[in-house]
Amino acid sequence: MKHKILKTTLFLSLLFFFFISLTAITTMIDPDEYIVKAGDIFFIQASIMDTLIVRSPVLPGGGLSLFPLADSVKVAGLSLTDTYNAINHKIGDNIPQNRILIQLGVISPIRFTAIGAISRPGEHIAESIVTLHQAIGIAGGTSSTASRKIKIMRGDRILTYDLNLLYAQGDTNENPFIMQDDVIIVEIAQNYVRIVTNSDTTNMIEVIELDDTEESIVEVIRKSTNRHHLSNMNTFTIERNNEFIVADKDFLLKPYDNMYISLHEMYVYVTGYIVRPGRFTFSANRDAHFYITQSGGTSPNGSMSKIYLVKENGELETYEGQRIEPGDVIYIPESLRSKVVSWLIPISTVVSLIYTVILVGVTMR
Repeated sequence: MKHKILKTTLFLSLLFFFFISLTAITTMIDPDEYIVKAGDIFFIQASIMDTLIVRSPVLPGGGLSLFPLADSVKVAGLSLTDTYNAINHKIGDNIPQNRILIQLGVISPIRFTAIGAISRPGEHIAESIVTLHQAIGIAGGTSSTASRKIKIMRGDRILTYDLNLLYAQGDTNENPFIMQDDVIIVEIAQNYVRIVTNSDTTNMIEVIELDDTEESIVEVIRKSTNRHHLSNMNTFTIERNNEFIVADKDFLLKPYDNMYISLHEMYVYVTGYIVRPGRFTFSANRDAHFYITQSGGTSPNGSMSKIYLVKENGELETYEGQRIEPGDVIYIPESLRSKVVSWLIPISTVVSLIYTVILVGVTMR
């Protein structure tokens, strides 16, 4: 008897944690905003004679099979809230609602479109639910003069979000989840300042829009994706109407000012088995492959299977997609094939010499 109670308790515990894990997925999204689509998978638990769990995907026709609990119900195109209600209503004819637990367990790939000042405009697919910031990354990022005030066309509504508030204040309300068939509209920035480097060549790092007609440098830095570097600086060179001004953090910037950064740390170095080793002006939000391409790619003996990153403090890391910082060194190692060849050449030379000696000895007999 005790053994049976233990098994029952264990089973119920597993069910509890199973549905808690599913809840963690769906609590991230607004059930009134999320529109159910083909490929989404629902898990339905019903307590009748015994506990029964049904795993049911939304079929291409939009239907959701509830067998053996009830007949099918059409849910594609409904909000998540309306879907839960429809399932409860359908099953409720046979089972009391207080004995039914429904969760959206798997979200099928999300299709969205990005247009405007974006690197790869067009239709894109996210394997699971993503935020606005992540969706822009999937579309290749914004152009250098893009506004951070992003519009999302969702059905007949236009929603506006300000990524400056996300970067400056960590306001996650400005970084919503992207829904099926959303259209992300990225416009050209208005009333902006440019942050640029001019060590060897002028290179624009990013464009930051002003919320007012004037904003201090410290306020602009808060919006920058490079604020952890810029915040360590005390003086800046500002270009305004072809005149240059040396300014501190309280200096008020105006639209179309250029703020110059002239530090040696604003480079990324590429070395190792590479076509053109050297230093390249830092460009925000670029990965290691961008700088490797800038340097001409790997040499015939180089390997991209493992890339190393030497941080400015001397620490060596294996590159796994982490953010590239100014002053970093990207190192391309020698390929295994090249190493094997370099080991075989002296061995083959020795073998050849031994063979020659043996051949000469046999000939002289």
